[in-house]
Amino acid sequence: MDLSLVREYKKIWILGPVASGKTTLATELSKSMNCYHYELDNLVWIRRITGDVRRTQTQISRVLDRIYKTQSWIVEGVYREDYSVLLEKVDIILLLNTPARVRENRILKRWVKQRYGFECCNYKPTVKMLQSMYAWSRGYEDDYSAFQEILEPYKNKIQIVNLDG
Repeated sequence: MDLSLVREYKKIWILGPVASGKTTLATELSKSMNCYHYELDNLVWIRRITGDVRRTQTQISRVLDRIYKTQSWIVEGVYREDYSVLLEKVDIILLLNTPARVRENRILKRWVKQRYGFECCNYKPTVKMLQSMYAWSRGYEDDYSAFQEILEPYKNKIQIVNLDG
């Protein structure tokens, strides 16, 4: 993907299923644009050693309000209803289209790295988490038509990014 075309936008949402490349692209773009990127999972969850605690909708809204007030930003994550207000706020939505087989390979590779301490993560890399990631990846295809309906009013903001791995 030609990043120079995206740099003209100030408020970007990188959207896609688990292991589609969202964080990698957000990191690359934030460096080239000199702006901060936010992992949406970290807006929903308060990370604690004893276990993650889910923020209330009010708390999530406050965090999002702080982000909106900055001049430029990148958010990345899967779609959740908690984030629907973002659809109005962003200049562009980069919708990552990564084949399921690529995502499944990435999930396993990432999990092994995290499990053995070669890569950091925001969660405990348990077998249950690995199974959940596979389920979320498969669920993306199952729910795609409903997802398209949600995005339909914002189709003028969407740029599909095909990533083959």
